[in-house]
Amino acid sequence: MNDPCNTAHLISALLDGELPEAEANRLRRHIRACTACSDNLEALVQNDALIRELPEIEPSDQFERTFWSKVESIDRQREKSAWWRFWLSGWRPVAAGALAGAMAAALFFNAGRDRQLSPEEIFLAENAELLEAFELIENLDILEHWDAIELMEEQS
Repeated sequence: MNDPCNTAHLISALLDGELPEAEANRLRRHIRACTACSDNLEALVQNDALIRELPEIEPSDQFERTFWSKVESIDRQREKSAWWRFWLSGWRPVAAGALAGAMAAALFFNAGRDRQLSPEEIFLAENAELLEAFELIENLDILEHWDAIELMEEQS
């Protein structure tokens, strides 16, 4: 709608009887002198008339019960997912920072201590060469064809 005078909101208020009398009189004088505002007033009057011709729509008897049932369903769903809201909210970076700080502190305080090795760790350290040999023994079926392997090496 063309509104060069920026009075459309005032014209609507005039039609609704919401303007003080002095302002309403000043606007009426302007509308009589301004073609664009006169056209805007006419369009609003026609729109109001069309709207008044529309039949009133009454909600069904079940509307209120159905509406509140849906609201309760949405509330229950939100309560179920409430713990996700904590992680999806702005606290996630704070929680991640606190966890990282705790891990850094634990590493810092435990780094300088002499730790006793468990018997399993000592066995693994002493027998690392044996364990490597065990991997070779696991693949013994390949080693049984040593002649074929040597032949492949010679050809390459």
